[in-house]
Amino acid sequence: MKENDRKNPRIRFNINKSEEEIANGITFVNEIIKIINDFGIKTTEICLYTKKPRKDGTKVKEIRFRVITGDNNRFIKYFAPFFSKDYKKSFIEDMG
Repeated sequence: MKENDRKNPRIRFNINKSEEEIANGITFVNEIIKIINDFGIKTTEICLYTKKPRKDGTKVKEIRFRVITGDNNRFIKYFAPFFSKDYKKSFIEDMG
């Protein structure tokens, strides 16, 4: 099934890291997962995928996890405001 055809879209997170930095990337993603789990939101385990090498030949892995579909609404309730343009604007103004 294509992602666009899903009745309940998936909330997925991924970052790409060189193979030399994969351990740091996994640590970072685990910290994100812990924060999300602290709100009672379930996530999948981390999965690693091999990506195309960078132009310089560096081997890259994708670190991915997703929110369990049944917890999508809870995730949106707690975290969606942080992705709004107004929040980003006020955050940048506060930092400036």
